[in-house]
Amino acid sequence: IAIIAILAAILFPVFAKAREKSRQTACLSNCKQWGLAIMQYAQDYDETLGGAFNYWGPVLGSVAFTVYLQPYCKSTQMTLCPSDKNVSPGYGYNWRGVGYNVGYPYSPPRTGPMYEGLSLSLIAHPAELVVMGDCYNYRTTGTPPSTINLYAGYIYYEFADNPTICARHNDGNNFTFADGHAKWVAVSQMRSLMWYYYN
Repeated sequence: IAIIAILAAILFPVFAKAREKSRQTACLSNCKQWGLAIMQYAQDYDETLGGAFNYWGPVLGSVAFTVYLQPYCKSTQMTLCPSDKNVSPGYGYNWRGVGYNVGYPYSPPRTGPMYEGLSLSLIAHPAELVVMGDCYNYRTTGTPPSTINLYAGYIYYEFADNPTICARHNDGNNFTFADGHAKWVAVSQMRSLMWYYYN
């Protein structure tokens, strides 16, 4: 019995890690599909990316990227990360570095890629710029107070400054980049990612 208990104590963490690796792979597949959807959207809109939200008129208002990209991915399951299905959407958009409320009729009008859509031609290193990825329904105080570091629907740059709230998948997270590819990134590498299109 003691030997079985020791073996169980050794093997259970291994099994748990293997299960998480499987979920990590499924999530990475989601991120890759989002990348393809983002690229298809850009081709349909003069090589311009959408934002975290796109304005669809006075009735529908602003809709999240997971909604306006649905015609390109055809699956609502892609909005959920297999490792945390309680967070919906399970993925956030890098609005500060890629785009926020595109097309919204601000008064006075707001201009620039954040509000008009980011042209692919403005991105110096598309294979390095984070567009979207894993996110958490999480808020914290900081500097300035009440900074929202990372939560459902958004990814903020401060994400890289708070590694303790990251690491959904084996001490890392999955991200989609501006060239459409997706990859897993370790928490220790968050700061090395490109978070703004003009870096």
